[in-house]
Amino acid sequence: MNGIYVLKLPKIPSKTRYKSIVAEGSGEYEIKGKIYLGKTLDDWTLDSDFTIYSYNGENVLNEIKFNSDDEKFVRIEISQNASNIKLEFTKVLYESVSEKMEFKKP
Repeated sequence: MNGIYVLKLPKIPSKTRYKSIVAEGSGEYEIKGKIYLGKTLDDWTLDSDFTIYSYNGENVLNEIKFNSDDEKFVRIEISQNASNIKLEFTKVLYESVSEKMEFKKP
C-alpha cells in the first residue's frame, strides 16, 4: 500500500525559497518516496526521490529536500509499504535567495 500526503505550503517572506520539509514518525523506520510540486492541486511536477529514516532514535535523517520556486503545494508519495508508520510533517524550512548585483561605472 502506498501512502500519499498532499500539503499546502505556508507563505514565506519575499526573497526566500523553500528547501525542505521535516517529517517525523514513531519507532524505527526507513521510508523511500517521491516528492512532487504544484502551483495547483491539478498540476504536479516530479521534483526528486527521497529516503528518510530513524534507527534507534539516534541515527535520524528526517528532511525531505526539494527545490521550489513559486509552487504552493507538495505531494509526497511513499513508494513502499509504510502503513504501520504515521508520518507527521512538523515544519517547512526555507532559505534566502541570493541576488546577483551588477555595478556599472558611469
